[in-house]
Amino acid sequence: MPAELLERGWMGKATDVYSLGVLLWEMLTGDRAWCGYRVPQIIHSKVNLSQELPLPEDCPADFSDLLRACMHRDHAQRPDIDAVLSRIGAMLEDLG
Repeated sequence: MPAELLERGWMGKATDVYSLGVLLWEMLTGDRAWCGYRVPQIIHSKVNLSQELPLPEDCPADFSDLLRACMHRDHAQRPDIDAVLSRIGAMLEDLG
């Protein structure tokens, strides 16, 4: 869950973009997000410590930029879904 949902109960389209970012992170790493943490620990880590999911060092720059954008703490700074899909499409085209 993004910070705005945990802190204020606010949900919108940016919440879905955050969730997509988490799913992309899980696909990239092969891990479950926040695996090994209990719900209160996740909330404390995200709300009080502003921690986010770590990106692997070997993650391609364009993909890590997309993940950071999707999971940005400020929901107003996240791209809309059309921009996300466009960026994913461009990355897939580059793979050829």
